[in-house]
Amino acid sequence: MGNNPSAEEQDAELSSAAEQGKVTRVESLLRKGADPNKRTVDPERKARTCLHRAAKTKNNVNVLTKLLDYIKDVGKSSFICFA
Repeated sequence: MGNNPSAEEQDAELSSAAEQGKVTRVESLLRKGADPNKRTVDPERKARTCLHRAAKTKNNVNVLTKLLDYIKDVGKSSFICFA
């Protein structure tokens, strides 16, 4: 990703870090401006936010808490997904 990753690259990395439970990386990316409301397509071809991805992983409470601290409109991160 180089020294100055694009917003799209940061959002994709945030999604991945959230799903993997990497709290420190999630917080770092959020501070750099990654969008916690951005939807990315997962392997099941569903558009999900990083909140969705973190929620489907066990023992990810710290990541979920960190994401919720940064999400301005929780309604944008609803758990309704479109296939």
